[in-house]
Amino acid sequence: MKSIPSAASLAHEIKNPLAGIQGAVDILIQRRSPNDPERKLLESVRGEVGRIDAIIRSTLDRAQPGGFNFRPASVNAAVHRAVTLAGHQAIAASTRGRQIKIEFVADPSPIVMNIDAAQIEDATHGLLTNAIETIDGHGAVIVRLSEYDREDGAGREVVIEVEDSGLGIP
Repeated sequence: MKSIPSAASLAHEIKNPLAGIQGAVDILIQRRSPNDPERKLLESVRGEVGRIDAIIRSTLDRAQPGGFNFRPASVNAAVHRAVTLAGHQAIAASTRGRQIKIEFVADPSPIVMNIDAAQIEDATHGLLTNAIETIDGHGAVIVRLSEYDREDGAGREVVIEVEDSGLGIP
């Protein structure tokens, strides 16, 4: 009976060929002029490779024992990284006849707190992926990040809101 590979060995097996794909795509992009229509397609592929890499890193982080890795970090930056990854997904969707706009609206002041930034990024990216998948044809996804005084007077709370124009949940 074969044993199930660990998350680390599985990640290693995926990341090696993924790095080769990334390198080949980068070379092909460099060989194209900025106006070449194939360049946009290749940039979409590069974005998807980045998304796969982020998923692998996230899986490895979750596979590590010890739970969360809380440290002072920018919530804005974590959410922005998720929005950027989702933007690549939206670009890739445009090659399949869909037009999806992603907008990020955040308070102008940075929000720094003790968080597990990778977990915040993963959770936000999951919501964005679901939002993108529910949009048939043209649509929009709006991500709002804000900080409020709690109603019970117990300090501040951070809210990450994802709104989309997709089919929704009945």
